[in-house]
Amino acid sequence: AHGEHEIGHPIPAETSKTATKRVLCRHFQRGHCERGTNCSFAHGEQEIGDPIPAEALLQKEVSDLKGAISVLTQERDQFRNQAQKLEAAQTSKAATKPPPSGVGAAIGSPPGAIFGLLFSGVSGISDTS
Repeated sequence: AHGEHEIGHPIPAETSKTATKRVLCRHFQRGHCERGTNCSFAHGEQEIGDPIPAEALLQKEVSDLKGAISVLTQERDQFRNQAQKLEAAQTSKAATKPPPSGVGAAIGSPPGAIFGLLFSGVSGISDTS
């Protein structure tokens, strides 16, 4: 409706947006159309302008939705694949880092390890008592 004045009034037939058959069915022209009366294409010049059956419109919508789902599924799978590759690359990068060294790396180690690190190479000092 374009305003309160149109609510509850039927749409005149000449202005309704009814889908009509505008193109000849190439399968019918070749001798066999599996859709038969539910085909959205004209089976002869006499059907040009006829309304497309509701079943044909529904089948088209279902087909379009299946196509959209297929595209979304492929995009999802590509995204997952890229995420797995990125995660594997990050894991590999972390695994190839050399272990930390120096006093900062020894924090959290037993006290003897820190003592040994501080005085390693100094003769006469040992961390064992």
